[in-house]
Amino acid sequence: YVPAERRVIRRLAELAAIYDSGEPAVEVPSSQADLATLAGTTRPTTNRILRRLETDGVVTLERGRTVIGDPTALQRLAASST
Repeated sequence: YVPAERRVIRRLAELAAIYDSGEPAVEVPSSQADLATLAGTTRPTTNRILRRLETDGVVTLERGRTVIGDPTALQRLAASST
């Protein structure tokens, strides 16, 4: 058993690595529903977690995508979630 928050952060970090183009911010063209499916949780739960990350300045939520403004912080969160 791994808590939903850890699963969402880990999946988002994996997607960030896939979509990393070398730019300071990483755009992940995936909906919250897609991320929820990958993390094995619900879209509302995923939204709550992403909103907290947005408040912390790690991501920016846009329609149909998530922009990771601080990939280093996201990787750190994913690593601390082990």
